[in-house]
Amino acid sequence: MVYRPFFVESYDEITTILLEIERAVKMNNVFISGSAYEYNGVWNEGRAEEFSRKLAKQLICENFRITSGFGLGIGSAILNGALDEIYVSKFKHMDEYLCLRPFPKNFSKEEEKKERHAKYRKDMLQDVGIVVFLFGNKLQTNDMTGENHTINSNGCREEFEIAKQDGKIIIPLGSTGYMAKEIFDEIKNDKERYSYLRPYWDVLETETDIDRLIQVVIKIAKEQRVY
Repeated sequence: MVYRPFFVESYDEITTILLEIERAVKMNNVFISGSAYEYNGVWNEGRAEEFSRKLAKQLICENFRITSGFGLGIGSAILNGALDEIYVSKFKHMDEYLCLRPFPKNFSKEEEKKERHAKYRKDMLQDVGIVVFLFGNKLQTNDMTGENHTINSNGCREEFEIAKQDGKIIIPLGSTGYMAKEIFDEIKNDKERYSYLRPYWDVLETETDIDRLIQVVIKIAKEQRVY
């Protein structure tokens, strides 16, 4: 590798250059946001795990670094897929390619839990440039009746709001349903802001073929890289 000096005309340019370098580094870091207590359409537990595992494996193969909050239903598959590739081709350099951030638990007060998780999410997303959303649902128990029902994940929604505020590249897999579909519908109504998704709206909304969907996610992510 040959290094060459780069001349600037003013100190103001240094800040701009450093920000561009920071952005370029972050575009190699992908956060996978999602959870799955249940599935709909053609998706089931087996296909969801297969998709999560193959997606993680392919991201590592393309030299992206994955950050995961170890979401219900997909976290183990993401870990297994990432490790498959890291141990085979990345010389076991796990820290260079994988960052696992399981959420802290066992809070005595609900408000304390919400506050801690909000800070935790902000910290998790700080060093990533790309956020992929898939599924996004969880089981909720009604405090009055004790009945259980599935709702869209408010945690995925919070991660979307952080990603949007910080100008991350957002890739919502609407075809997986739930909060991912809700996010997809929202940003599709603001197409100019998310112009990098212009060729891929239809695929992200309807595609359920695992390999085809992964191919598109990888293509979008690679297009954001600065080589």
